This record gives sequence, structure tokens and C-alpha cells, in this order.
Amino acid sequence: MVRNVKFDLAKMLARIVDRFEGYVEQKNIKLETDIGEGIGVSGDPLKLSWVLIALLGNALRFTPERGTVGVTAEAHDREARISIYDSGPGLPVPVRDRVFKNALFGARELQETTTGGVCLALAREIVEAHDGKLFVEMPSENGSRMSLTIPLSRGG
Repeated sequence: MVRNVKFDLAKMLARIVDRFEGYVEQKNIKLETDIGEGIGVSGDPLKLSWVLIALLGNALRFTPERGTVGVTAEAHDREARISIYDSGPGLPVPVRDRVFKNALFGARELQETTTGGVCLALAREIVEAHDGKLFVEMPSENGSRMSLTIPLSRGG
């Protein structure tokens, strides 16, 4: 069940990014942020925070020391769009199209590249319960970009 509360997704994302500050400094990662303001959405802030923490945690976990992780958030047309990218090893080709499916939990290549299939599969279910999409965008051998979109709340 998804709660339906109106909240500022940009503020929530900025707080999540701040929580990782110590890890970013410890690992000497360059963190690039471009988080818009006033991105009003309706939904379950707790569950969406789980998704964002998982995606950012994966990006940081697989980015080598002195690598780069980026977080962007913007409102465009009628949807909020968040992207988290990194300069890590990227997703292996066989995994890219199936990275959000439960069936891959336990697959060696998935365990080596993410926190596990169930985590990303649940993240996708949460985003879809908010009438959104979670996907790998412009994957490359050097890094990954995970993006999600969810509708903006009416009037915001």
C-alpha cells in the first residue's frame, strides 16, 4: 500500500545526499549534484526514500576512489525525474535489460554489480506503485545511470 502525501521530492533527495557526505569524503569521491527546487509529488515519502537510498548507495559502493557520482533532479512537463550516475564499472551487458527482475537474485553477475536483484526489483515496484518508471538510462561500460520518473502532484 502506498501512502498518498504531498511532499517536496527535491528537499527529500537533498537530505539523503547529505546523509552520505561522510562516506563520500572517506572514499574521496567527487559528488556532483544538480537538484532543482520545489518538486512537488504525491506518494509515500518513506518508500521513495528507500529507493533513492538504494540507488545512491549502489552508485557510491561501486564507484572507485577518486571517481564521480552525480545526482540530478528536475521537474519537466508533468513529471519529476531523478537520475543517479556513477563512474564505476557499469552493468555487464547480460544484466542491463534484466537488472530489476527478481529472477536474477542470486545471479553472480548481478550480485557483483548491485546490492541484489530483490532490492532493485522492489525499488521498481515502489516506483511503479507511484505511477512512475525506474530504468537504466544510457548504460555504458564505464558507469551506470539509473533514472526514475514519477508524476508531479497537481499544482506542483
